[in-house]
Amino acid sequence: MWGAPVYLVCLLATARALPFDNSKCIQGNNCSLPECFCAEVVPGDIEGHEIPQIVAFGFDDAVTVVNYPFYEQLFPESRKNPNGCPITMSLFISHDYTDYGLVRNLYLRGMEIASHSVTHRTPTEFWRNISRDDMLFESKESKRLISTRAGIPEEDIRGWRFPFLQPGGDLSFEVLQEAGYEYDVSLLTYGITGNTHQQWPFTLDFGFIPACVTQPCPQNSHKGFWEVPVVPISDREGIYPCSYIDGCYYQPTNKAEALEILMKNFVANYNGRRFPLYINMHAAWFSADFKLDAMDEFMQTILENDDVYIVSFHKMLEWVRNPTKLTEIASFEPWHCSPNWGMVQVVAIAMLMLLVVRSKTQETCENDVNCVLPDCFCPKQNAHSIPVTPGSLDPVDIPQIVVFGFDDAVNTQNIDIYNRLFPSTLKNPNGCPVSMTLFVSHNFTDYTMVRSLYDRGMEIAAHSVTHRTPTLFWKTISKDDMLFEAGQSRRLISALAGIPLRNISGWRSPFLQLGGDMSFEVLTELGYEYDASILVSGTSGRASQQWPFSLDYGFHLRCQIPPCPRNPVPDFWEIPVVPLADMNDRFPCTYLDSCFSPPKTKEETLDILLKNFVRNYNNNKEPMYINLHSSFFFQAEYRLEAVEEFIEAVLRICNAYFVSYQQLLQWVRRPIDVVDVATFEPWLCPNITAGMS
Repeated sequence: MWGAPVYLVCLLATARALPFDNSKCIQGNNCSLPECFCAEVVPGDIEGHEIPQIVAFGFDDAVTVVNYPFYEQLFPESRKNPNGCPITMSLFISHDYTDYGLVRNLYLRGMEIASHSVTHRTPTEFWRNISRDDMLFESKESKRLISTRAGIPEEDIRGWRFPFLQPGGDLSFEVLQEAGYEYDVSLLTYGITGNTHQQWPFTLDFGFIPACVTQPCPQNSHKGFWEVPVVPISDREGIYPCSYIDGCYYQPTNKAEALEILMKNFVANYNGRRFPLYINMHAAWFSADFKLDAMDEFMQTILENDDVYIVSFHKMLEWVRNPTKLTEIASFEPWHCSPNWGMVQVVAIAMLMLLVVRSKTQETCENDVNCVLPDCFCPKQNAHSIPVTPGSLDPVDIPQIVVFGFDDAVNTQNIDIYNRLFPSTLKNPNGCPVSMTLFVSHNFTDYTMVRSLYDRGMEIAAHSVTHRTPTLFWKTISKDDMLFEAGQSRRLISALAGIPLRNISGWRSPFLQLGGDMSFEVLTELGYEYDASILVSGTSGRASQQWPFSLDYGFHLRCQIPPCPRNPVPDFWEIPVVPLADMNDRFPCTYLDSCFSPPKTKEETLDILLKNFVRNYNNNKEPMYINLHSSFFFQAEYRLEAVEEFIEAVLRICNAYFVSYQQLLQWVRRPIDVVDVATFEPWLCPNITAGMS
């Protein structure tokens, strides 16, 4: 977001002071399609009413379990362009915190994957003054990481966007061409205040001809390299342009205002000269549900027109290179459906069958009516529901439970971290050592170390054998594969770490990617007691706080990462993934190591943890869930020190306990007043070695 309206006016005034010079590039003379295109002209000189109205979405930054559901909701296979092919978009991926399995899923569904750097580092001066070596690393390594980790051919990674839309001048564009990129989407174009300067993509054969808003722009010739300009949309007041929709100075405050911004900008283009409508944004804009609802309705509304196409930036460029009239657009080959859609259609059919099951009327779960502890407990239905507590205890009588859940292999890289954070000398108020849960995947795990942690009272749970990619494997997993992953994982932990099968009661799916009803049926068949994979989120960084609940009536909250289990799973429990709020209290952190704005100091790390703890402690005493990977601590000693200090600070409170997921579930099944919790048998120290052989 711009700092202030005054800055915007100065910026725009500066841009207007530089005259637009189109004397260098003359379309059809020294510049001809498909290789060269001048700014300020219409492709093929086609009349406005004969041009398809293109709407191009470009999302920036990491793809994670937090924003992936937004992309699935807005770009489903069922939402199609007038030619019968699914709509598409472009994602400009930065490396940190990206789940490449999810990136692969989006690519297979026809979305364009483009680069947005490896480090996305600050300050912006780094990009303005970037060296050749740094630019080579950021552009080439970004491409390589996307290709190797998401399985996308490098030749399909065509686009680049500079972090913060800060270009690095001619040198950076020379490097982009050298790295094999076809286009950039970083250079701003502005018109007069409140009105944007509409622009088709153009090549840089004659340098960047429009007024340069963010210096330094490329001035030299970059033959055949395309620029898709960042054309801001007009805000709801019609005063200031929004480079990103989430960067508007005047943000919408409700669904109607959000929809008005989108429709007003669309109509201006649609009823005008049919320039593309560029919608550049970050998925964080959808942290407010009404904005997601507004975008959903906007897309549905504009697609009711038979001359509107929502396509990726690359597909838009294909049309500019080979402009085709609306009457012939159905035969325009670059916009035909990708062959990858065949596989997705199979998945879509399965999902449709699932929706049919969901539509059946199911009995509503009611605590103490048709759902009674210790076998059944209903979830809170939404963030605004009346809080429910196990045993209907008053929050003042509930111990504040904090649970740590670590994912993936246990080995020499992280054993010292676990031993340091959870030493036997660190005790809960009942005098017993603190505990936590490790969701262990097989590859690279040292089972002797797993055994040592188990002997010290830590819970060992299963996290699959292979932890394989892509996430589509887990989403569409077969029964045989699920039996192997969940069954063999449990058997390996038992056989190689010497832990009784009955004590391995928990499961977490890799990438938190659920497999629907069948996968939960398999978990119960194998003897698991609970799953810890279902993500529940609220709005604007505030998670929807939840106690563990049973699935006796299926899962009917908002499904963040489908397919969720909709059918009843009697006496099987879900310990939900409840995100933390980040340090700015804006975006939810599914894992502590996946915050959109990660902590950069010990103080910031400690602030996130204490702020989230106090939120729960001063309200309804729901458990504080801290999910993370041990890599969070690698090469960041201050983070380890912050978590140590957090645990020690919380333990000074006489009614706060650090327990495992299993111990949490034991308390929920048989809730006991905090005054008597010191005698709660499942939390007593002898329980540490129970069942050992």
